[in-house]
Amino acid sequence: VPLRRIPYARVDAVKSRELLIQYGLVEGGLLHGTTDPDAINEYQEEQDALDTGSRSRIQPGRSAGETKQQGRNNWSSDFPFLRHNQAVLEELQEIQARSRRYDLIPGEEFLFTFYASQIPDDCSDRQRLRRWYQRAAGRDHRLLKLDVGQFVNREARSEHEREFPEEAVFGSMKLPLTYQLDPGTDADGVTVTVPLEGLSQLSNSQLSWLVPGLLEQKILALIRSLPKAQRVHFVPAPDSAAEVFRSITFGQGDLLNAVAAKLSALSGETIDPRLFDVTSLPDHLRFNIRVVGHDGRVLTEGRDPQQLQQQLEKSTTRPDAEARAAEETQWHRRGFRSWDFADIPEFITIRRAGLELKAFPAIVDDQDSVSLTLCDTAELAAKTLRSGLRRLCLLTDQKRLRGVVDTLPSINRIRIHAAALPQAELATQLPLLVTDRAYLAEPKMPRNAAAFELCLKAGRQRLGVVAQEMQQFLPVLFEQFHQTRAMLEAARGPGWDSILADLRQQLAGLFCARFLTETPWPWLIQFPRYLQAMRMRIQRLTSGGIKTEHQLQEQFLPSFRRWSTRSVQNQQAGRTDPMLEHYRWMLEEYRVSLFAQKLGTAVPISARKLDEHWEKVK
Repeated sequence: VPLRRIPYARVDAVKSRELLIQYGLVEGGLLHGTTDPDAINEYQEEQDALDTGSRSRIQPGRSAGETKQQGRNNWSSDFPFLRHNQAVLEELQEIQARSRRYDLIPGEEFLFTFYASQIPDDCSDRQRLRRWYQRAAGRDHRLLKLDVGQFVNREARSEHEREFPEEAVFGSMKLPLTYQLDPGTDADGVTVTVPLEGLSQLSNSQLSWLVPGLLEQKILALIRSLPKAQRVHFVPAPDSAAEVFRSITFGQGDLLNAVAAKLSALSGETIDPRLFDVTSLPDHLRFNIRVVGHDGRVLTEGRDPQQLQQQLEKSTTRPDAEARAAEETQWHRRGFRSWDFADIPEFITIRRAGLELKAFPAIVDDQDSVSLTLCDTAELAAKTLRSGLRRLCLLTDQKRLRGVVDTLPSINRIRIHAAALPQAELATQLPLLVTDRAYLAEPKMPRNAAAFELCLKAGRQRLGVVAQEMQQFLPVLFEQFHQTRAMLEAARGPGWDSILADLRQQLAGLFCARFLTETPWPWLIQFPRYLQAMRMRIQRLTSGGIKTEHQLQEQFLPSFRRWSTRSVQNQQAGRTDPMLEHYRWMLEEYRVSLFAQKLGTAVPISARKLDEHWEKVK
């Protein structure tokens, strides 16, 4: 009967079996319900296509007698091995993307042979295949099932999981990592997904390490990014990269510093980390940072956390402000002049975009009151909390504390010698300094009302001792400041400009805004010695020691510049790093050791010790 639809297996059983395997199994037609192997109604068109050398137009699917929808609903349940194999292929694709290999996923020819070698010759349509499979699978549950072990052995898979983890820790956050093998696209390589509130916790030093599985490749790229004069020391570059890779510990310190130190040891030549051209690295060797809102929606993504931070800060609205206010209202209250709020825990757990984040409650100094806030990091919270507690103590005992300052015997002399500093700020900072020394002397800060009352009681008892401490220290500090400033203003000489500029910068850095409360007391009491060292430098200039000054300055500047650069980066990102702050005071001691060695230092110091401490900087 012309144009009557018949199963293609009746026309050509061998060809029908091939089509069933190719379209139904290899290409997944029976899994996704997109093809029809049996009820082929276009035999003539198929024959015409084959006669002209075109690709087969027949695709496998349902059997005759079933409606199209009924058949498709049952296909995947008839052949459970297809879902299993799909999962295996997806796992191989994931492994391939992580390790950036192209040889793991089997091709269509392999899959066709895999199925054809097990399926009997008489299985030329879906119904015959289903009946055979139901009988045979009862005897062999692995029938027609792929195994990841066919392509990647178990030991390699375990190592792969360690080298290409599914999540990584950044600060207090455990964030998911995803991998994409698609060179030239924005998300090529490793993507870390971070909630908006957690963006400031991502530091360049943590991000620089990427993941263990790509570290050696990144080290090689860093070596190749060096200027030719340095690069020639590390030929062949892959061997040097492998040696550096074996000798460093993943995640310890800053990657650029670690690699530079090892390369310096290998070559005997000093390799400055700033010589690495990080901008030349392929995208897949730098994290792609995906920032999401509370609803999981992508807000922005890119490779530079500081740039992303600035981009989001320019937004006129904060996408998560409403959700944050609803969820954490108690941590965004203002106007307290006494402890009329709940305890301050070290951290709380909040959820953002399906991820759990730690947030760190703190008390904020608002000048005439205090407020509550949540900080992104424990370090920032500790600094903010101390400042807020200091203000709350002053608000509670204001008359008593201001009285200590006003009755200092040398207060008028202090004000005269500090005349070059903003007087209003000095009047504000002196009572806060007394408060800090008397009321916050213990390392553990009070976090509830009862502990705060004990803090007040202990502080009142210490006020007499602190008053004597201030009387001994403050006059010396400001007298030395006055002398140094006057000497610096009067200094003039040919070739002195860079030296004097350095000294002015140092003086401004020491006596910056809020220096009395921002500088830790152990370092603040070193200021007179730092000022004396500055005056010794000026005296050396007047005695013809300009050449020595320039030589010593060249030794000092590299360490200072790296601190300055990282300090600006942290400030832009709103990040606090106690290790960087300590490095800043080590620099002052290093100045003394270079320019005024006879004064001695408060801690052992050298260029090597600075380098060692820099490894701890985030």
